[in-house]
Amino acid sequence: MACGSRCSQLREGPSIRDGLPSRKYKDELARGGHGTDNRCVRFLLSTPLSHLCPALICSRLLASTMDPDISRRAYALLRKARNITYRWICEVQEKLDSVGDEASRVGLHRRLCKLAMTCFSTFDVGSEHVASVIVSEEDFSIAMQCAVIVHGNTPSPSDDKPPYLSQLLNRHRRLLHNLEPIFGQSLLPVPDRAPSRLLHSGAYDDALARLQPGYHQGKSPNWHSLPRPNSRWISCVTGEGQEVYYDLLSGELIISGRRLGGLPKRIIKHHTYVSVFGTVSVERRLFPALWDLTEVLSENS
Repeated sequence: MACGSRCSQLREGPSIRDGLPSRKYKDELARGGHGTDNRCVRFLLSTPLSHLCPALICSRLLASTMDPDISRRAYALLRKARNITYRWICEVQEKLDSVGDEASRVGLHRRLCKLAMTCFSTFDVGSEHVASVIVSEEDFSIAMQCAVIVHGNTPSPSDDKPPYLSQLLNRHRRLLHNLEPIFGQSLLPVPDRAPSRLLHSGAYDDALARLQPGYHQGKSPNWHSLPRPNSRWISCVTGEGQEVYYDLLSGELIISGRRLGGLPKRIIKHHTYVSVFGTVSVERRLFPALWDLTEVLSENS
């Protein structure tokens, strides 16, 4: 896949090491990128996008520059990185749906987690820049999709994972906390109507439709925040009467009391499931009825 590209594959630009700019250009970034011919900006705009490289550099650049033109170009690069990584996410999800080998699926789940964190990290900027990077309803939809995908594909604490993955997860959780007030914004309250509808309800409906095939929204987007102390949760009711809850601080998505993601291990190891599907883990979003059946079998075993 294209996501295997690294910053070290530059055809032109400053020297790099391990996919990051040399110290000389890091120092220039720290000064706001005002070097000769804005070399650091040319470096950013000519760099093949790899995982967190553009997001980390642009976040540092935006925190230090006072130049509006450099800021606008950094916003553009972040959007480019977001669009590319989101496309990769869709490709990996399609591949995951067609792969039956469990070992391969584990690797794809981990890759999906890293890509979703990368895509979400393009929103990791200072508070004064947030309004310039989260602009459209599509941005809010992509952010919600990435958070749900990370939550559903994060390796369990008992799994062996490289230290850098734990660092990425910590950055991801911090960003979720920073963005909670923005995603929980409500419209002005309407008399005799409670609770207030969330400002970006349409974007959350779009995200849910992409995450859950067959989703039917109600007559109008009706997402709202739960009362304190549970205001970290937002909720809606689908056109089929299903209650949906989404945790702004973790990315957890619950539909009709069931978490979105892969089947629990107690179901996968159930003798009836193994006799039919072997070691393949079936995605809930693809076969929701199967989840209901296997959960009943598991409870009655």
